[in-house]
Amino acid sequence: MADIHHRKKGFSLTIFFTIFTFAGLMTLIFGVVFLIHVLRFHSVAVEVSGTIASINAHRDSDGDTSYSVFVSYSYGNQDYPHVPLRFYSSGMYEGQEIPLLVDPQNPGRVTSRTGDIFGCTMFLGIGTVFLLAGLIPLIWIGVRSQRDRRLLENGKMLTAAVERIDLNTSVTQNGRHPYIIICAYRDISQNVVYRFRSRNLTQEPDYAPGDSIHVYVDPRDYSRYVVHVEKTANPRVIDYT
Repeated sequence: MADIHHRKKGFSLTIFFTIFTFAGLMTLIFGVVFLIHVLRFHSVAVEVSGTIASINAHRDSDGDTSYSVFVSYSYGNQDYPHVPLRFYSSGMYEGQEIPLLVDPQNPGRVTSRTGDIFGCTMFLGIGTVFLLAGLIPLIWIGVRSQRDRRLLENGKMLTAAVERIDLNTSVTQNGRHPYIIICAYRDISQNVVYRFRSRNLTQEPDYAPGDSIHVYVDPRDYSRYVVHVEKTANPRVIDYT
């Protein structure tokens, strides 16, 4: 049975990466729907030449700046001044002539081919990145959990000795470095010492150097192992002597 530290950590990571996967999937679906909408619009839209009438800058409470672009153009012998474009790039400037796409059924609706491509690419790209960032770790966690479960149920149990308890300074979880246990098993028959390392532990383990700890290994390959960290490894000693 997997120890409580591994279960808690595995559950938290599973929730975290599941949220990533769901967010990525929803963004990707939205991107596909948006792409279909854009392609349909482009199939009927008419390209006209327009002019950037104004670019208004807005600063929010966090100090971030956003821009609103307004364009002017003519279609069907009628002028459409100061129509919002809903797209901005750093190369834009007032008075610049740019190609626009106009909806023949609603000439007051205008878009930019560049803006539509940027929007589709952004949603599809972000969705793909989030989906892979969540899905790949979930698959890895599942594969590793199954491997560890098989080792705990069918692996060869070795009784190793704790050498030391370290902090894994290369990892930070909730602002703290997790603990790791370094232990060693000596095979007297072969005069070989095998050294193992536990997973990251969010709580300080109930072990001290010299304590016994179980390691389950694949008999054919000791590099495939799991250190079984129990919540209460050794009894509390009350010395009245």
